[in-house]
Amino acid sequence: MSVVRQLVSEALTTRRAASLLASAPKPSIAALKTAGNSLYAGKRFGAAVVAYTRAICDTHGAPDGSDHVIRAECYANRAAALFSLSCATAAARAAAPAWLRAAASDCGRALASGYPHDSAYKLLHRRARCYAALQQWGHADADFDAASRCCPPEALAAISRDRQQALRAKNEASAEAQLLAVPAACKETPPECVVALACLVTSDRGRCLVARQPIERGQTVLLEQPFALLPLNAAAECAGLESLVCDRCMSESPALIPYAKPSASCTSRWSNWC
Repeated sequence: MSVVRQLVSEALTTRRAASLLASAPKPSIAALKTAGNSLYAGKRFGAAVVAYTRAICDTHGAPDGSDHVIRAECYANRAAALFSLSCATAAARAAAPAWLRAAASDCGRALASGYPHDSAYKLLHRRARCYAALQQWGHADADFDAASRCCPPEALAAISRDRQQALRAKNEASAEAQLLAVPAACKETPPECVVALACLVTSDRGRCLVARQPIERGQTVLLEQPFALLPLNAAAECAGLESLVCDRCMSESPALIPYAKPSASCTSRWSNWC
């Protein structure tokens, strides 16, 4: 319930900010940008988006694009506000994909509008995080690469940290996709086995089988042919079954020779060749 109240409060704050901006005397573009910065610093991200949007609209009406630098900065700041808005609350994440796409688009607009070249790595880094959150891994990798190439040394650690976090998210998403998919090796397995298990390859455990759903006690989850032979027990030997397979080479032989290792607790039967 507190989350709902927070969202409603954010919506009312955003609407109130838009109303005040519409009714007040027209402020300068720089004043709108400063207001957006203050709102962002106060974690009022929705209201900050409104202020930056108003500033951007006003710059488009400026003669000969004289305010293009402020426009680029407002695009960049609005991207930051949209990204923060997508992470603000758990309930807000339902609308997060739309905000993340808008934030990534604003990063591109800022770069195209003359954003300072020495700070371009910040936009590339931010856009990479947006793409990673949207699971657009190819775009995220490209922007992480570009940001790493043009950033100052002190910013490289943060970019590398976020890139590693995106890589972990990518691996987790890939593992989840494999878990939900029916592996090709199980196509001829009985239906109940296919439903219960999935073949998964992980970086820490290698190839393994995992449960795809809760398994009931006594439920059949795997059917497999034996791949090893053991010495026959006494009852089988009495039935004459000891003369089928060599315990050493596993080949069939009509006559096997009893062979007892010094450390063995039972007698093996080997073929004449072995």
